[in-house]
Parts: sequence; C-alpha cells; structure tokens
Amino acid sequence: MGGVPAAALVCAVVLCAGLCVGTGRQVFAAEPEAGPIAKAFGEAYSERVPDPFPPAALVSPGRAAGVAQAGAAKGACPVLLDYRMVDLRGRRIDLCAFKGKVLLLVNTASFCGYTPQYRGLEALQERYGAAGLVVMGFPTNDFGAQEPGSNAQIQDFCEATYGVRFPMFGKVTVRGADKAPLFVRLTALPTPQAASGDIAWNFEKFLLDREGRLIARFRSAVEPESAEVLTLLRAALGQS
Repeated sequence: MGGVPAAALVCAVVLCAGLCVGTGRQVFAAEPEAGPIAKAFGEAYSERVPDPFPPAALVSPGRAAGVAQAGAAKGACPVLLDYRMVDLRGRRIDLCAFKGKVLLLVNTASFCGYTPQYRGLEALQERYGAAGLVVMGFPTNDFGAQEPGSNAQIQDFCEATYGVRFPMFGKVTVRGADKAPLFVRLTALPTPQAASGDIAWNFEKFLLDREGRLIARFRSAVEPESAEVLTLLRAALGQS
C-alpha cells in the first residue's frame, strides 16, 4: 500500500473542479460551472485523446429535461445507474446512458501500491470494449492521501503513465459522512465475493451486468486480469 516517489507527480498547476455530484434524479448537490482554466484543460485534452463518453451520456442544463424524458421512454433506469457524476473535465455524466453495458467501477489513486493495476484495467477495456465492457475510474484521496492532485493532474498522470483511455471521473469521496450516493448504494450490497460494507482501500472493483445489477465485488489485491475477474466478466458479456 506504499506510494511512489513524489517526484513522479505530474506538475501541471491547473485549478480544476474535483467534485463528484452523486445525485441521480433524486438528489442534487452544489454544482458550479467549470471555470475558464478547467474549460481550457478540457479542450486541450480532447485534442489529444478521443472522448470516452458517448454524446448521450453528456448532460447540460439546456437539455437535461430531454435526457430525462428519453430515459423514461426507454424504460426505468437501474437504481445503481440513476446518478449523474462529474468527469475529469468538469462535465456532468448521466450513468443511465450506460444501461446495456457491462460496467467495472473502480476507486482509483495515482500513488498507491496498486496503481499499476491501471495497466490491467486499460487492457480489459481494449480487449472487451467492443463486446460491451466499460471500465470506469473514480479517483479518491480517501486512503493514505494517495490522490492529492487536481483533476487535470490525475488525467495527465493516467494518460502519460498508463495510457488510460477508459472513462475517468472527478475526485470523489467513497467512505465517511460525505460518501457519494453511488458508493453508498454499491457498498450496501453484498456479493458472493465480499460482504457489504465500506471500501477498505484503493482499487476495489464493482462489476455490474447489462441491467445495472451488482454481480461481483473484488478487493484491492485482486488483479484486473486475474482468472477470478475474467471468469465473471466474460460470463456477464455472454462469452465462454
């Protein structure tokens, strides 16, 4: 659970909102507009890396109602996807847009002994993305203060060090009184692999099926490309 040398920190001094708006349609938290520096960062990043979020997942105040109506027309949103979160570029993302995908949600950190698992997570996305897998990273500074940087620094680190291309969200709290509502729900559900309860450390993994149901939870030490993960992931994707 050790960290890496501080010198490895990418020193991009960018002030960017590091907020998680775990709201869903039921609860809405304070959500400031992205400032000019955050917007500039988003524009610069989009020129380097394809946007991992589909247009249907992007929510803006002008079309929020339309998105909600479209979702209702397609059927009820699964409880675990009924949230809107903020990505590393400060945009609101509707998780309900990922209904029909197999999701692997991971609480991440840049300076943890498990940080090299980014390689395995990206490998899973590259290998199984076409079959319907979406890996999602949720950076948190909750464990050992191992994610101290801004959203811009996190994005630069993930891209430059591990070639991360899967969707990454802004920094979020996953334990304690300020725990994001998404993680309140996730950690309240038991699975065959783990009892319900708080996340213990960085890089715990939650596997959701195409209907948005939690089917597996893997602790930090379980590698993304382990047989334990691959067996259940392939089954969720309909592969043998």
